[in-house]
Amino acid sequence: KSLAQAHIDLTNKLYTHLKEQSPANRLILTPTTYTNEWGNRDYVQELGAGVEPHVAIVWTGPKVLSPAITVQQAREWGAYIRRQPLIWDNYPVNDGTPWCRYLGPLIGRDPHLPGVVRGLISNPMIEPTASMIPLQTIADYLWNPAAYNPAESEIHAVASQYGPDAPRQLAPFLKIYGTYYWDDGNFMALFKERHRPIDLAKMRSQLAEMNSAMERLHHQPRLAPLLNEISPAIKRTSGRLAEV
Repeated sequence: KSLAQAHIDLTNKLYTHLKEQSPANRLILTPTTYTNEWGNRDYVQELGAGVEPHVAIVWTGPKVLSPAITVQQAREWGAYIRRQPLIWDNYPVNDGTPWCRYLGPLIGRDPHLPGVVRGLISNPMIEPTASMIPLQTIADYLWNPAAYNPAESEIHAVASQYGPDAPRQLAPFLKIYGTYYWDDGNFMALFKERHRPIDLAKMRSQLAEMNSAMERLHHQPRLAPLLNEISPAIKRTSGRLAEV
């Protein structure tokens, strides 16, 4: 009779089948509406009322790429789906902004969030090595949310992965690629139309700073996998800036 009823029927049949194969099997459902940003609330409420209670239901937060997720927001969505939501956190994913590398630490997640959600899954970048820096900060947050400090976590992640001198060596990349999708940084204005002035001088200065760091560090084998994933983004941005 409705899209929600069709999804309920399929989900519950699949869940029953999986449990018959092994009691340890689990099922996670990403519904058609998985964010506050858009979608049908009636569908979400109907789905939550009908889907087997042990099936986790994914939610990306108030937006598809959420700058912040609060306890209140999670509770409100949990009321819609009649269970604690499973957060699919779209950070540091960059498939929609391939000219970017998101190296900053996880921010904007309420320290009490783990108490009101089923869990948190991170959606990383296409570049696996570069993803490991923000992913380690996400692990820090999940390990002890109340004590989580984004800046300290990032320094720890970089130092543990690349050595004690790495935070200083990689500082230009961490600074320039330490912005977020919602900050409109990472040279976004070169690739997506914005009705505001573009600071070309700043962009050229940032690219020069990163190219200089590349030149200094290219001979260090430990940094090579990371720099090899950052380099294409710099080249792509340099090419676009030359067209302006």
